[in-house]
Amino acid sequence: MRCNPSEEALAEIASMDEEQRLDYFLSRAIECEEVWSLGSDCGWTIREEGEQRVIPVWPSQELADRCACGDCERQRSDPVSLEHFLYRVLAMMQENGILVEVLPLAQRPGKLMPAEALFEALDRSLAGGESLLGG
Repeated sequence: MRCNPSEEALAEIASMDEEQRLDYFLSRAIECEEVWSLGSDCGWTIREEGEQRVIPVWPSQELADRCACGDCERQRSDPVSLEHFLYRVLAMMQENGILVEVLPLAQRPGKLMPAEALFEALDRSLAGGESLLGG
């Protein structure tokens, strides 16, 4: 299901801090049942953040496309189902020590977190529990 935010929602997202964007990501990824990143025929883009490898993710194609800049302009937004993201992508990221960056904006970084922490937050949200990460 494709769920792109309205222009009004895009303006609201731009004013959110990273914790609010994390909560937005959780609710929209669950509602739309998909997660987006930027990639090519070789897979999703992995960027370097200091000594860490990071994969940025968004809850919609529109948000991913708006963040494509620099070298990423040659890449396309690429979706996976929420189920595949939860049980395959996050597990692969955890095994390989890759962090996830939740909902970065063109001029603002997203929430950097271990894949396991995002899995737990999504799992709690799916179970109807608290959607924001504690602490």
